[in-house]
Amino acid sequence: MIINTPCRLGLKGSVVVTVKDKHGNILRSAKPNTVIVDSNRILLAQLIPSSLASDIGTIPKAGRPTVSVSNTGPTNANSIAYLRLGYTTGDTVPEGASVSQTDISMVASNIVTLKIEDAAVSSDSITFTTSISVTSGIASRKYFEAALYTAGIGNESIPTSPNTSSMLMFAHQVHSLISAPEGATITYDWTITIPE
Repeated sequence: MIINTPCRLGLKGSVVVTVKDKHGNILRSAKPNTVIVDSNRILLAQLIPSSLASDIGTIPKAGRPTVSVSNTGPTNANSIAYLRLGYTTGDTVPEGASVSQTDISMVASNIVTLKIEDAAVSSDSITFTTSISVTSGIASRKYFEAALYTAGIGNESIPTSPNTSSMLMFAHQVHSLISAPEGATITYDWTITIPE
């Protein structure tokens, strides 16, 4: 008798935003994030070896973005490689800014795409880190939205300025306005956990 016990990944996450001004003062904000329903298919695509990929091609789901399987095996296309931040220059989070597990795009009109700078792994989690050095040209930005994205097809070399059209959202977060003066550093530490 074969017993098939379903396994749910139960991915969870949290984002810690740290602002360190030029005097060393630190402000932190921590909040849980929403892992997108496509995250499981993105992880599955990374598990398929190249010898089988041509028979599969994609991992479809009706009404959702297509997750492509590379015929050269697991590649950076389905790896989390970018943090995208939505910002405003106003004084409030834009109306309607919210997150859902079914999101496929950000709500912000102004978005900056940053390459993930570092990753740290523990037995059941990975933390992605990206920092922004605030210059006079961006000091008026007030960040309120963040999302982890895959590299996407065509960005396998993880360029600094990627083509965002094939990138897939992995996790999404809306938080209170975060800004910092010129000379400060804003750091996003995003942890994704698979409970044991």
